[in-house]
Amino acid sequence: RLVAALVESHRLTLTTRYQVDYIETLYGLVRSRLAVAILPALYTTHLQDPALQVAQLQQPALTRTVALMRGPQALPPL
Repeated sequence: RLVAALVESHRLTLTTRYQVDYIETLYGLVRSRLAVAILPALYTTHLQDPALQVAQLQQPALTRTVALMRGPQALPPL
C-alpha cells in the first residue's frame, strides 16, 4: 500500500503481476526475468546471488515508520 500510494502521488503507473508469500519465490521470478521487484532493503541485505542486482530507489523517495517493541522487563541503559 505504501508503494502504491507513492506511485499514485507522482502520477506514475505500476502494474502488479505477481504477489508472493515467500521471498524465494520472488527471487525466482526475478532471476527468471519474469518480474522486477520493489521490496524493503531488509530483504536484500544478505542477498548473495550474482543473478540478482539491487538498486536503491532515489526518486520518488520512500520513507517508512518503524516502532520499538520490548518485553515487560526494563531495558538496560544504553
